Amino acid sequence: MSQTSSEAHGPQQGTTSTDRRGEESLKRQVEMLKVEVAALGARNLTLENQLHAVYASRSWKFAEPVRWVGLRARSVRTLARVIRVLAREPDLIAGTYRSVVKQWRAEGFHGVKKARAPPLGP
Repeated sequence: MSQTSSEAHGPQQGTTSTDRRGEESLKRQVEMLKVEVAALGARNLTLENQLHAVYASRSWKFAEPVRWVGLRARSVRTLARVIRVLAREPDLIAGTYRSVVKQWRAEGFHGVKKARAPPLGP
């Protein structure tokens, strides 16, 4: 028969009721956090199922052309603002072009988007 280390060395020295209460408190906190994690996981699953249901719905599919047109309209408005500013200040074209190309080469599209200048004009 083998003895565990605590049996072989006798009772632990220095263990107080305060230590035991602290340990019990930590165990309760761990259990509470486990329950909270489980609840959040269930909530996440519910939300994912609801989102999937929205994406699978007829109304979402029928509205796709409207969303597509809206996205393109915003892109056209942004492009029009940029063109207006550049038409007023043609000296900006070369510098802006160089900056965009440099950023594109360094980080790709997301780098250009991340480094974009503040909104232009009204």
